[in-house]
Amino acid sequence: LKDNMKFVLEIIDQLANSSKGKITLTILSREAMLLALLRSVLEARSLARDAFRACDGFPALLKVLVALQGAFSAEEPNEEESAALMMLLETIVGVIDASVGIKSKNAMSVSEVSPAIIPNNVVVDPSSSQLSSADTPAPLNRNYIRQRGFYLDLA
Repeated sequence: LKDNMKFVLEIIDQLANSSKGKITLTILSREAMLLALLRSVLEARSLARDAFRACDGFPALLKVLVALQGAFSAEEPNEEESAALMMLLETIVGVIDASVGIKSKNAMSVSEVSPAIIPNNVVVDPSSSQLSSADTPAPLNRNYIRQRGFYLDLA
């Protein structure tokens, strides 16, 4: 999967480098099409998102944006080129959104989440097995909230 991701990102990089100077409608549409395919893969598979990050996908997207710098400064772009450029920019934002893994379609609101209530007689051991991976923020936050009795104040 990483080899395939590297290959796709190399093609995107080659398209961005070939467009230095004058950006054509063909290059813009090919970049947008390739990035749209990449976005659909990233939305479907978490392994693809991991491979995207491992293969420096974000710097590749920045290279595409840098290659667009000053593309239309010399002359006024026509309507087709402007539409293709906007489609490419929207696709880049979509790839970033998909690579982060944000799923806003089924987002829950705060009112739908039932409150967690810890009884007074429960003792939380700070060295419990739940804190075995304490190097991430989530267990640290969970431990802090449990030790301070935050849930009891909300009940």
